[in-house]
Amino acid sequence: MSDPKGDTLPKLLKERGRLDAGRTAIREKGYGIWQSWSWREVAKNVQGMALGLHDLGPVSYTHLRAHE
Repeated sequence: MSDPKGDTLPKLLKERGRLDAGRTAIREKGYGIWQSWSWREVAKNVQGMALGLHDLGPVSYTHLRAHE
């Protein structure tokens, strides 16, 4: 059976990171200045976080907190 692209969230994010690499994915205003992240940057950061969690191995997460 063939596996269509974008049928899972990780596949969809990877595909957007490839096809729309330079386009803006996220914008937020902090201290009066707009910050933008491209699809490439978002995909790369999410992949890094996922690999970091994977490296921790099976752990019982009672609290998972993201820091800026």
